[in-house]
Amino acid sequence: MLPIKNRIQKLAISAGTLLLSSVFMFSSVLTAADQRPNVVYIMADELGYYEPSFMGNPNIKTPNLDKFAAEGIVFKNMFAGSSVCAPTRCCFLTGKHSGHTSVRANDGGTPSQHEYLYWEINGWIAIRQNQWRAVRPKDNKPWELYDLSSDPSESKDLAAANPQTLDKLTSLAAKAHEPVREGSFASYDRHQRDRRAKFGKQDQADAQELNPKGKAKAR
Repeated sequence: MLPIKNRIQKLAISAGTLLLSSVFMFSSVLTAADQRPNVVYIMADELGYYEPSFMGNPNIKTPNLDKFAAEGIVFKNMFAGSSVCAPTRCCFLTGKHSGHTSVRANDGGTPSQHEYLYWEINGWIAIRQNQWRAVRPKDNKPWELYDLSSDPSESKDLAAANPQTLDKLTSLAAKAHEPVREGSFASYDRHQRDRRAKFGKQDQADAQELNPKGKAKAR
């Protein structure tokens, strides 16, 4: 299994965030204040990390992106705010991370005012209400509790001393959890073609391809 950092990097590009900065030389008569970089921000859905040709893909040609990359700066350690489209855009437009944004799923937004903040990734869960923050590092680990008003670095676990506060937060966390939801679409032929295009075989249908339910389907 890939380390969590690599998986987050892969999700970041699958969701579709690519930042290319192209800096042009200005005339010497311009003042320092006028010498600003020309930043082009491109946000693309379902763009794999190694799919653009400037990243080494021999099959998908992206000449314009290649030109940006050659003449500017490529940031290869950028992370998307979320793993899917709308929440990623919300993070970009608001400057907030997913724990504070009002759009957390592709099917719409959530209220901008929250009773609590909830995070969940790869078995790690955290929830905050007022000054209290409860954290469960892994599925098989006990919950920890911290008072951020006096311990912002979360160095002193107060779970044993404040069982009622911890019970309240863990109950809220159970309420906030949403199971993974499978997407739905009428046809997956275009998706399969895009998948094959990564290997230069977009017009060569496989003998068997998976349908949206994950079952083998003969073509």
